[in-house]
Amino acid sequence: MLNLPHTPTVLLLAPEFDAFFVTQLTTLGRQAGHPVILTGLIAGPLRSDLGLSLLPDRTLDTLTLAEPAWVVIPGPQACTQALARDPRVRRLCQETYAQGGQVFAMPAIRALVQEAGLTPPARPETTPPAPWFAALLQEAV
Repeated sequence: MLNLPHTPTVLLLAPEFDAFFVTQLTTLGRQAGHPVILTGLIAGPLRSDLGLSLLPDRTLDTLTLAEPAWVVIPGPQACTQALARDPRVRRLCQETYAQGGQVFAMPAIRALVQEAGLTPPARPETTPPAPWFAALLQEAV
């Protein structure tokens, strides 16, 4: 079962990530005490769709999770495609579901995330808890 206040939020970053969404989610989450982990495909700064560079807290190779997590794929399409091509992202998503976590994507890229196989079939027997950032995902364009 997910421990809502302390569930790690893994925010995946690839080149051309959505700067507005990532900075908003990271700022709001960390200010509220949620563990938000910026996780990049590569070590070093990653450049956003607006030219903002962020240095991730971890890379996919250095990320370790001791409990189920919420994994967030921020978009836009270029970032999502880079994430979808990486087998480490697919493995992280599969492990997340196996441990009882969830994978989330902005509405504009959900179809692309599903086509890439990063989300499993829905589990109709359960209703997972809504993450602290659910409203922010719905507002994202």
